[in-house]
Amino acid sequence: MLYKRFEVEKKTVGIWKISESMDDLLSLLNPGAALVAEIQNLRSEKRKIEKLATYCLMREFGLDYSQLMYLPSGKPQLIGDKSHVSISHTAGFVSIALSGSEVGIDIQSIDTRVMNLKSRFVANDEFINPGLEITHLMLHWSAKEAMFKWIDREEVMFTTHLHVKPFSPVDKGFFEVYETKTEWKMATKAYYEVEDHFVLVVVG
Repeated sequence: MLYKRFEVEKKTVGIWKISESMDDLLSLLNPGAALVAEIQNLRSEKRKIEKLATYCLMREFGLDYSQLMYLPSGKPQLIGDKSHVSISHTAGFVSIALSGSEVGIDIQSIDTRVMNLKSRFVANDEFINPGLEITHLMLHWSAKEAMFKWIDREEVMFTTHLHVKPFSPVDKGFFEVYETKTEWKMATKAYYEVEDHFVLVVVG
């Protein structure tokens, strides 16, 4: 079901909470033979449900699932629509962002195991609030996943090329990010939300 839809910084963001079975999602889409074949070709039940939930969320934006294609890099594109699109999945949720310019979105289930991974995505000079460590780490991780989609480059190192300026997390807000991978060395604001079960970050 549609969990949330909102506008932020000229971007449209939607979140779908996956509470339906595969048959329920198929019935919402009224699929043709091509979609049924596409879903049947996916190996895991989880992947089938995520794909169908993505298509249901696209419909909430007035888009058709047949418009979605993927570049060799894995970046999604919309056929016949000038909007840029980014898509993310986590346990029980799918999120989409639409924008007139390049955009990246990431949604992550909150997981204390992020503590064991922080050296992979937090640079030594980046600030993590020790009183809100799990939430702050989740937001750093999600921000850098969204930035990775935003710049769409190969061989990106999260600790070397993607940077989060110091902030202390609250329920929702903005923080500043920048990248040193491309020739443009782009900087922008990241919008974030913290919910009971997940964090969401939109960059672009």
